[in-house]
Amino acid sequence: MKGRVSAVGVLVMLALAGEAAAQDGQFGPADGTDLPATDIERVAVGSTAPDFTLAKFGGGTVTLSQFRGEKNVVLVFYRGYWCPYCIRQLSDHAVIARYGILNPDGSRRGIPQPATYVIDRAGIVRWRDVQTDYTVRPTNEAILSALEAIRSGS
Repeated sequence: MKGRVSAVGVLVMLALAGEAAAQDGQFGPADGTDLPATDIERVAVGSTAPDFTLAKFGGGTVTLSQFRGEKNVVLVFYRGYWCPYCIRQLSDHAVIARYGILNPDGSRRGIPQPATYVIDRAGIVRWRDVQTDYTVRPTNEAILSALEAIRSGS
C-alpha cells in the first residue's frame, strides 16, 4: 500500500486543535477567520480548499497552496488533543475553524469533527469525509480510491 500512496504523490498533513501557532498571525488560514467554526458543509467537494500555513515539525512552515500543481494532498484533522506531543507538533485551531469542523460538543477545547479531505493538484477538494460521530472513519481503501480517481481523471 505504501507504494500505491507514494505513486500518486500524496502528502499527508495532520492538523489538530490548539491556538499557540495561530496567535502570532504567521500561521493559520489565509482568509475566513470571521466565519463560524461549526459549519461542516462549508468545504464541499468541488470547492477550492481553504489555504493555510502551519509550523512543520523540526522547524519551518508548510503552506497548503505550495503543493498546487505538484502533488495531491490528503488532509487529516487528527483528534489526539490529549497527547502533549501531538499538541506541540500539530496545533493550529484556526485551520479547524476555517474548514468549519470545530466540534461544538467536544469535551476538550478546540477538538475537530473527524474529517479527511482529498485535494487535487489544482487545490480543489475532490473527496471528503466529515463525521459527527467520532467512531466513524473512512477506510484507507476509500481514501486511496479517491486518489486513484484523481489520477485517472474520473
